[in-house]
Amino acid sequence: RVAILNQYVEKEAFDEAVLRKLDDAFCVGITCMTAQLPDATRISRLIRERKPDIPIVYGGAHATLFPEQTARHPLVDYIVVGEGELAFQQLLERIEAGRDAEDVGGVGFVREDGRFVLNKDKESFDYKRMPLFDTSLLSDKMRESIPHWRFPIQSSRGCPYKCRFCINTCMPENRKWRAWDGKRTADEVEHILKLGAKLIYFYDEIFFQSKPRIEEFVAEIEKRGLSFEWQATTRADAISERRMDMDLLKRLRKIGFVLAAIGAESGSPHVLDLIQKQISPDDLVRAAKMLNDAGITGIFSFLIGVPGETREDIRQTVEIMRHLSRLCPSGRFLGPQLFRPYPGSELYEECVKAGWQEPATIEEWCARMERELVHTVPGDLPWIKDKKLVTIVWFYSVFLSAPVGRMVKLFRQYCDEYKKSALFKLAGTFGVLVFSMMGRLRYALNFYSFPIEVALFKKYRLPLSS
Repeated sequence: RVAILNQYVEKEAFDEAVLRKLDDAFCVGITCMTAQLPDATRISRLIRERKPDIPIVYGGAHATLFPEQTARHPLVDYIVVGEGELAFQQLLERIEAGRDAEDVGGVGFVREDGRFVLNKDKESFDYKRMPLFDTSLLSDKMRESIPHWRFPIQSSRGCPYKCRFCINTCMPENRKWRAWDGKRTADEVEHILKLGAKLIYFYDEIFFQSKPRIEEFVAEIEKRGLSFEWQATTRADAISERRMDMDLLKRLRKIGFVLAAIGAESGSPHVLDLIQKQISPDDLVRAAKMLNDAGITGIFSFLIGVPGETREDIRQTVEIMRHLSRLCPSGRFLGPQLFRPYPGSELYEECVKAGWQEPATIEEWCARMERELVHTVPGDLPWIKDKKLVTIVWFYSVFLSAPVGRMVKLFRQYCDEYKKSALFKLAGTFGVLVFSMMGRLRYALNFYSFPIEVALFKKYRLPLSS
């Protein structure tokens, strides 16, 4: 029997929920990205104190990227790398039977003699045969919260593109795109809607990779008369007359498609070539126009701090963000976020040659994540040449491009959603105005020295957000 606990939903009661489930559990699995390691290790310590003999298994991005480092942590008994469905199930069977797991593909651990073992001979997983989501695994609290949050569905896995910065290039399983057909995807949606979901997010790497699949999905939703809003990821070059034309976009909007998340990455052709994104700034402009005309919100994510990036490249990124903001008034932006090197990616070696040193232990990673509040500091990245410029552009990000009125509106919506006090709302609105003006003034004057506001914000971020 399996029980799922979601820290995002359980929040304050999460620790208590974990401890309650330990009473009749024989294994605990924790999936985490690098930024989530502080919470993961805290929870693991809690489990160890309550039930010292229960095996703890780590999976997810960090265990996959740093298998031996993760497996050698004293709070970790096993790791599962990459896609974990079959490997974790086989590992559980071995643990329950008291047998050795050394021959289970995708599972790693440290033997009693201190040798790290990772069996890479992994059984392939046919994602197309994935059954409908077993809703009985959800806790009562998770079930009750479904109408109030984006329900995640993954109708495909992997990505056939080879962006040099992306984590998918480090994971062999993710280099091939595998997907449910349109009917199977509609089955999952209908299944989830019966739980009371109002908004669905497709966490596919690329939801719109196959036009026939999308057309079949649209036809199924129309035929079944399903009513819901949904969001999905896509590439900028997929929104075009050849692949996803205006007629199809309008049909998608009619069946509830409200937001398209696009990895824009940069406004510089030079950087787009550096990272092998295989798109152009013109693709971003066309996508923004078409989404706006179809009544669909576009959310564009950008990055800066790529090895080889110049001051002009950064300027072009800021300028295209401003341009897209005008073309798609309802659009949103993520970043520019700082590039992070993933072991196994092509850009990683360039970062190492520049002098970057990754943390050697889980404790070092936790300390870095807690110190930097999940945000890397540009000054710590040796491959970045113009650190002052990158620091300011990264810090102000959307303040440099989005209209000030929209920034204020979004902040006030945030305050209303999270029931912030009137004083917080007033002070925060003033802060948004000040940051917008300061950021734009710095950019206009080309002045990036003495970033005092960055240091102050970092120092007081936690007290302010609480």
